[in-house]
Amino acid sequence: MVKILLLNHWCCLNKGSASILISVFKILEKAFPNVEFTVLSSYPKIDSARCNALVLERCVNPSSNKLRTIISMIRCGLWALLFRTFKINSNTLIEVGKRKTLKAYTEADIVLSIGADVLAETYGFGPFVGELYEILLAILLKKPVIIYAQTIGPLSKIGALLLRFVLNNINLITVRGKISRDFLWTIGVNKPPIYLTPDPAFILQPASHERVQEIMLRENIARYTGPLIGITVSHTIYRRLSNFRSMKEKFDNYVKLMSQIVDYLTEKLNANVVFLPYFVGLGIEREDDISIATRIYRRVKNKNKVYLMVNEYTPEELKAVVGRLDLLIGTRMHSIIHATSMFVPTIGIDPTYKVREVMGMLGQDKHVCNIGSLDLDELISKIDEVYSVKDEISRELAPKIKIAQNSVLLTSKLIKDLYVLLHAGLLK
Repeated sequence: MVKILLLNHWCCLNKGSASILISVFKILEKAFPNVEFTVLSSYPKIDSARCNALVLERCVNPSSNKLRTIISMIRCGLWALLFRTFKINSNTLIEVGKRKTLKAYTEADIVLSIGADVLAETYGFGPFVGELYEILLAILLKKPVIIYAQTIGPLSKIGALLLRFVLNNINLITVRGKISRDFLWTIGVNKPPIYLTPDPAFILQPASHERVQEIMLRENIARYTGPLIGITVSHTIYRRLSNFRSMKEKFDNYVKLMSQIVDYLTEKLNANVVFLPYFVGLGIEREDDISIATRIYRRVKNKNKVYLMVNEYTPEELKAVVGRLDLLIGTRMHSIIHATSMFVPTIGIDPTYKVREVMGMLGQDKHVCNIGSLDLDELISKIDEVYSVKDEISRELAPKIKIAQNSVLLTSKLIKDLYVLLHAGLLK
């Protein structure tokens, strides 16, 4: 039995996180037929009902109170040092709910960080440190650690120094593009081997044709004439708009911009537009994709041609629905991965460079807009450009997606080879 511990997962209500988790299970089950997964989650109760694995509470939850986080980091770090050095299990240091988590660390044969884009300061310095600390605990306990298929950076100088120290003490790094790889080289991460690999969700299997029909009926999505164009929005990306001072101004202008895009699609392209929810909050956050899409919907002119999907769906179901589109305008990273892997022409809206480097592996980075400088004219220009050659783009994507999927499956060999060498004592 090979025990694999998965770190830096957030929550399956985010269908990007869920897509990664499902795909990693499938990839590693092929490499290790007798495998047991444990997932550390920010919301273990929610994920236990949505995840076919043991789900435990994270030692450090980046979303929790800062003081509690610092205290928990000190306690867990001291526990790990005592356990590694003296084999002392000092459970009195640790909250009852986190004792199982630390036990999972000690029993793991391999530790994988699968956080996609958490090794960056996109969400703030504090959350970045919390994510990094989760990896540091595994290092303190002398576990084989792998960074798996992530976009890394951007970071401040202090963040880069912390990252360099931690990553130079792990065993293997795979990243989703050349920008991340070059960033790691630039900041001095040079001890573990670094490989390029596509996101694991490229191999996610879509739900059946029959299930898609059921969903379209349930969500009242009709398609009488014209193309079907999908949009994914985000409850956080508007914060990176650079032309406005206050968060209210940024939010209002994001909603205005997206409503204008919907009007352009329905009036100029005679399109039917569907908003796809890739994060359904269910109370854990004030805003989610459905609430943002609803605000945009209220401003659009041709409401009869706009559809809001208002229920939670699995990643497989969302990918199958995305496969019915003629075009996707995607803010959510994994809506873009789902669309391109179904050969759907895609325009990506990028908060940093994670969309650009993933699209770049498919030769599609010219269809990416940066949210910081995004305006109506630029996005309309991208829509016209992509829509005019959408059939050609679909043909271009087919062989590239096959290569990407094969590359994803090959990463399991890297992980298995590392495991074999470590357990044979041929690597330290």
